[in-house]
Amino acid sequence: MKRKMVPKSLTVIATSKLSDNYLRIRFSGEDLARMPEDCTGDYIKLIFSQNGSTEIGDLGEGQRPIMRTYTIRHFDPNNQTLDVDFVLHDSEQSSGVASKWAANAQVGDTIKIGGPGHSDTVPFDLSHYVMFADMTSLPALSATVAQLSEKPSGDIYIQVSDNTDRQALEGEINAPEGMQLHWLVASPHQPALTSVVDSISLPHNQAGVWCACEFSQMRAIRRHISDHFELERSHCYFSSYWKDGVTEDGHKVLKKEDAEAFSQKG
Repeated sequence: MKRKMVPKSLTVIATSKLSDNYLRIRFSGEDLARMPEDCTGDYIKLIFSQNGSTEIGDLGEGQRPIMRTYTIRHFDPNNQTLDVDFVLHDSEQSSGVASKWAANAQVGDTIKIGGPGHSDTVPFDLSHYVMFADMTSLPALSATVAQLSEKPSGDIYIQVSDNTDRQALEGEINAPEGMQLHWLVASPHQPALTSVVDSISLPHNQAGVWCACEFSQMRAIRRHISDHFELERSHCYFSSYWKDGVTEDGHKVLKKEDAEAFSQKG
């Protein structure tokens, strides 16, 4: 069951650059006492006014807040802290409302969130996995990998923008012993994940695929998996977190249409 989205007030207590392209913000607040203890890897909605401010009390009649979805990277119920990782874009023009806010966030700033909500994923007890992620989905990938059974085989492909992104994040992804971790360094506008999909192996029906990345890459990977392998649909998770050249709101529309069309294929 989906958890009810109850707005909560949080305060920034620390910011840290993981790399030139990645920023972690740590939040705290009494409202975190209402969060489930096991919500690491779940998603929250950051809430903004129409002008990108976190002051949403002055919304005019009929105005709706802007909400942006992010994965909980860490949640500490004992100390009531919550970490969220943000990709920092290479220009103001390409940045969304949430990344712009995060890039300028200071200790003491406040924001309201909705959530947490729980996303679908793959079963954790399969014997083989192939996983695809980019920088936007690394927190979700990390939470998934942490729950896998002890000795699966397989491969994890992660596209990052720069070698420094790999160095900053590598220690946080602890692949199971039988899985190989592959870092693909390329511009986020390049289809690095798609370029390796022809080489993957899914040896039997107890295999699973986890894929979360840019919209066009996700669709290409999903198409290849559907065309070349016969897997239980419940063993596969495909999601797009953004679409190159399209606004966040435009991506939401495309994502909904794509999900409806894919579900009708049975």
